[in-house]
Amino acid sequence: MKLLMMHILLLLKLKLALKLNLALLLELALLLELALWRCCSSWRCS
Repeated sequence: MKLLMMHILLLLKLKLALKLNLALLLELALLLELALWRCCSSWRCS
């Protein structure tokens, strides 16, 4: 029974870690897009 509880906790931790990683990746992608957009608008590239 204790082993099962530990397994469930581990799965929850993994899920949380994945969600955090996805959030970080999304934020990085948005920052990159913003940087590229700024670069393009400053260079006036179409």
